[in-house]
Amino acid sequence: MFSSIKTTLVALMISAILIVSIAVLIFAVSEHETLYLEAVESDLDALSTNMADDIVGLMASDPDPFELSIPLLRLDQYDNVKYASILDAEGKLLHGYYGQAVAPEEQALLSAREFDPDSIQPGMSETEDELIALKPIGEARLRLGYLLIVNDIGGPLDQSRRALLLNVAPLALVGVTLAIVAAFLLHHKMLSPLTRLSRFARDVERTKD
Repeated sequence: MFSSIKTTLVALMISAILIVSIAVLIFAVSEHETLYLEAVESDLDALSTNMADDIVGLMASDPDPFELSIPLLRLDQYDNVKYASILDAEGKLLHGYYGQAVAPEEQALLSAREFDPDSIQPGMSETEDELIALKPIGEARLRLGYLLIVNDIGGPLDQSRRALLLNVAPLALVGVTLAIVAAFLLHHKMLSPLTRLSRFARDVERTKD
């Protein structure tokens, strides 16, 4: 009877340690994703705002397509930018840019996106796997156009999550193993008097002494 109780207590102890460890790991991954998305959104917000300010001078006059391409070429250094475009005040495409993160078959779909000027809500928005920055070019009283930047977050977020798990998993495994061993030793030490008492009781029952 005592042996079954001891086994049950050990099983419950190990299960509790594993459940707590898994919960902590899930929480850590969730917090990592939140911080990652906040950092990417902050960077894209600042980048798109600065680029929109730089394009104002080009849009003030009749812009040449080559001139419009120059500020968009700054995006070459960003691996996760899928697509960017400069739109006029009516939402029509003036110039587009395809980044390193966009597949050739996606280019036609991205360039075909149309925006209703009455429904355009400048700012930052997020889909399942994209972060979209839509910034106005010019002042509200004299809107010259819009800058659109579409950033891939699905793939980079998966890579970041896997990198975190690969770095944390070995340490977590070692920590859980040490915790189980320490808890088992402590548990054994606490129950050793009861073990001796149980053995003595069995001897008394067997020898009738």
